[in-house]
Amino acid sequence: MRLDPMQRKDAPMNPSQLGAWFVCLALALFGSVMAVRNSYKVALMERRFSQAMDTAAAQSLLLSDVHDVLVEIRDELRKEAPGGARTP
Repeated sequence: MRLDPMQRKDAPMNPSQLGAWFVCLALALFGSVMAVRNSYKVALMERRFSQAMDTAAAQSLLLSDVHDVLVEIRDELRKEAPGGARTP
């Protein structure tokens, strides 16, 4: 019994099979490139987010200091006002 050459295991691939392999390889390469690109962007965004959180904490501390000073000034002005008049 003789096998058809296309059914043999060592038969060369026909052009459509070869094209399909190239398409699969191209898609795998594209997926790998996109995965590396996305992981880089995630790492960059995490670093920027931590910097933004540090900046926000510093600004919050500064604003609370300014608020405390303004409250002190308001209290001093109320003490100095004649007859206990209320100042805004």
